[in-house]
Amino acid sequence: MVTVISIAFTMGLIGSLHCLGMCGPLALSLPIRHDRLTSKLGGALLYNLGRVTTYAAAGLLLGAVGQTVSFAGAQQWLSVTLGILILIYIVFPKDYASNSRMARLTNGAFLNLRYQLGKLFSS
Repeated sequence: MVTVISIAFTMGLIGSLHCLGMCGPLALSLPIRHDRLTSKLGGALLYNLGRVTTYAAAGLLLGAVGQTVSFAGAQQWLSVTLGILILIYIVFPKDYASNSRMARLTNGAFLNLRYQLGKLFSS
């Protein structure tokens, strides 16, 4: 029992580093007025409600896909195939990731999203 609790505590501690590095800067960059307590609380409530809703929707979608794959009997083969692809990506990161068409498309989409967010927050 103590081992399970210590493992859960360690996982939570390591997971908090993700939130500190990713969620913290996002939350700090939100255009929330800090002059009134109600606007600060309202902004924080909207941000966290949107975050929880997004994570729940993504979990529901991926859970439904996983359940479908499990029913089809292809879960083991899909897991092995994705594991091999991850290993290939780790061993040869430059050869497959930076020169691919998908990398160019996602980089362009990321830059466009960054530009749009910059316009939103500067106005």
